[in-house]
Amino acid sequence: MKLIYEGADILAGVSVNQCIVEMYAEKRSDRIVIRFNDPQLKWGKWRPERGDVVELSEGPMSTGAMYVTSMQPSNGFYTLHAQAMPESMTAGTYKSWGEVKLKQLGQEVASRHGLAYESYGVTDRTYKYLAQRGEPDISFLQFRCQLEGCAVTVHDGKLVVYDEASMERQAPEETLRVSIDGVYEYSESQHDIYGSCKVVGGACSGEYADTSVGSSRVLIPPKVDLNDSDEALRFARNLLRLHNKYRCTGYMRR
Repeated sequence: MKLIYEGADILAGVSVNQCIVEMYAEKRSDRIVIRFNDPQLKWGKWRPERGDVVELSEGPMSTGAMYVTSMQPSNGFYTLHAQAMPESMTAGTYKSWGEVKLKQLGQEVASRHGLAYESYGVTDRTYKYLAQRGEPDISFLQFRCQLEGCAVTVHDGKLVVYDEASMERQAPEETLRVSIDGVYEYSESQHDIYGSCKVVGGACSGEYADTSVGSSRVLIPPKVDLNDSDEALRFARNLLRLHNKYRCTGYMRR
């Protein structure tokens, strides 16, 4: 195992008491929490700072570059919290675009925060006009991608946008099997699904229905900037899929 802090492997010189790594494919930033044994208060003398880069790796698994968000000294311990997304992405921004493409938005946001940009299976849509009205860059881009059926994640210094449906059609890399004494949980919520979604913006609107779910409920998201009714219909379809995919959830531990 390696623990890289600001470019140097410090594992041999520290004592790790606990390490928690959380990795996500959408909506939330990957994060890591490392608690060190620190009876001699060494970490306070080393003066770690917010924004420092830390990375944990073991075999093929790597957290990629993580940015320190907070430090917590306590009695005999020192805890670092870090995440894959730069904190600057949560600051509000005002900007408008004309005739802008989705890829251009992603590249601009990535560049603004020192990230590379990658996309997979994404249709590069064009928007006649878009306005960012004080929203954080990550929230603005994430919602725009959700309208297009895409997800956003940040990993190892890269802002990644991918088409969810295309990703789900790929053959699985591995099948996880729960042993007879394994721990797992599965839930299916029928009461929180919608049969259709209606998107409205200015003089345009569009409604998409999925008759396979057997629900008469209509999902009505906040108003969005729309170019035409075809765009409204596409957004409605993607937002309905986004909401309804969480009706089946679960977890397992091998």
